Amino acid sequence: MGEGRKLVAGVSALILALVFGCGTAVASPVPSENPWLDQRGILNMAHQGGEMEAPSSTIYAFRTALEDRGADSLEMDVNATSDGRLMVMHDYYTWRITPLDAQVRDLTVDQVQGLDAAYWFSPGSGQFDHSLPADQYPFRGVRTGEKQPPEGFAADDFRIPTIEEVLAAFPGVPINIEIKTVPGQSSEAIRVATLLAAVLNRQENVNRPIIVASLDQNALAKFHELAPAIGVSASVASMVGFLTGGAAITPDPVALQVPNVLGELDPPQMLKEKDVAAMGYAVHVWTDSFDYENDEAYGHMIASGVQGIMTSAPSRLHDYLCRTGMRRPSGAPRCESQVMKYRLAYPSKSLRQYLTKGLPVKATCDQACSVRLRVSVRARAAKRVGIKVSKVEKAAGLVQIGRLKVVRTSPKAGINTFRASVFGKPRKRLARVRRIQILLAVEIYDGSGWHSGSERRWLKLTSKRPLRISRAGWPGRRPVPAA
Repeated sequence: MGEGRKLVAGVSALILALVFGCGTAVASPVPSENPWLDQRGILNMAHQGGEMEAPSSTIYAFRTALEDRGADSLEMDVNATSDGRLMVMHDYYTWRITPLDAQVRDLTVDQVQGLDAAYWFSPGSGQFDHSLPADQYPFRGVRTGEKQPPEGFAADDFRIPTIEEVLAAFPGVPINIEIKTVPGQSSEAIRVATLLAAVLNRQENVNRPIIVASLDQNALAKFHELAPAIGVSASVASMVGFLTGGAAITPDPVALQVPNVLGELDPPQMLKEKDVAAMGYAVHVWTDSFDYENDEAYGHMIASGVQGIMTSAPSRLHDYLCRTGMRRPSGAPRCESQVMKYRLAYPSKSLRQYLTKGLPVKATCDQACSVRLRVSVRARAAKRVGIKVSKVEKAAGLVQIGRLKVVRTSPKAGINTFRASVFGKPRKRLARVRRIQILLAVEIYDGSGWHSGSERRWLKLTSKRPLRISRAGWPGRRPVPAA
């Protein structure tokens, strides 16, 4: 998004002119299950990857937003080149972020990707201030090889990426894509919509968590016609009709996306008063300017019942959500105070104990915790002791022989003991073995179900003598070779 400042004069005047005619709004049909509405907590949606904190819409911005700055979803815009490729770029022109003054539609993909997308970036100012000393643009020259990229990144991470590159780099991450508009060029927006539909209709993208938005009603309608399986947001024109009463929201959106302010109007509050959540719509808000990246603005938006905030400063929003204890969607970055501290203690090396009582793993946690246990042996060792090995297991080189035994006591803060029990058939085979090496894989979760860590440990288990056979099925004493 990010077009709030441009929209204020025109759209605000239109709404104010019509608002006195408000009636009962008519909702469009939405999916019976809307994951964007039913999610747990507030989405921290990095607008352009968080353009106050990193170069706009670069792979570097998107990665650091997700890994280091608390974002759990990404917002981006697409423009089309002259040769029909979709570039992830907020503006339809290049001069704000690069040294070149041109329109994207007049350039080829190679020409666009040759530009330095971090040329004008300055921390805290984004890429709007072109008057600063050269040393205030810390990433200028990384794309062109004049500077070394930060550790873990490449020069290409500071170019303008294609939409395909972004989708490949961040599988499974919720993404909001805006079809960019050129003033007076609705046909160009429709061209972009058509190209985007072709990309998102590919098999690998159909079931991804994606919302497509546009300020152009015709472009959005065209996209929805070509890619009906992809969720869309309402267009501004449709939202005007809805907010002023009587009009249906089209084309069948899953989310209503609005600026946090529109002139003297308060769109999030207006949507709350219309109870759009009861209609099945999620609400996402983008901050109209850097001035609204603060606690007061965040608090007001959240109090209005929004499901997501498109922020230019994801680290600021993350800090606010952490300090105020706001719920976050599953998989969102954890607050430092929420990160569970734990210590794992592994069992003795007794094969007899494993076969009779299970292997105990003690987890000492600073809050209630749970684990998942999985026990495996090498495929060749399993074959030697007579454990059946499938083709899949042979290819993987590991055979699973045990898993977590159900623990009746409730997990708690402090010491918790979890036991891995061996499967029935491998149990009988291992009863004859004097020693064997196993792989114990542990996944640990905190009390709210968040994944907190993983450990894999190889253990050499030994037994002084084979276990006795009984009528219940235990083998008798007989010497066997080591596995």
